[in-house]
Amino acid sequence: FRQRKRANVLSEAAIIALTENAPSPEAMKMREGALEACLQQLTAKVRDLLWRRYSRRQSSTEMAAAAGMTSTAVRVALTKARKALRDCISTQLQQAQR
Repeated sequence: FRQRKRANVLSEAAIIALTENAPSPEAMKMREGALEACLQQLTAKVRDLLWRRYSRRQSSTEMAAAAGMTSTAVRVALTKARKALRDCISTQLQQAQR
């Protein structure tokens, strides 16, 4: 038998809480600028892996075949890249606030 899909509905209080905590357009522009600068600090190979993962939505197996790596190596490289980006963006934003 078919299960009915329930609509995901947020309460009014939840919606208000989300909008109150949303970053301002200026803050988003600063984060985007920091991301662009930080992406340029990564190697071309790592940028390519990120592009394949987030733009093309490739699996680690597909990425590994294209990059000549193992799928484990791809996952490790992506984990390190995300950490590097997170740290770099945080540093850039802290410097911008000074």
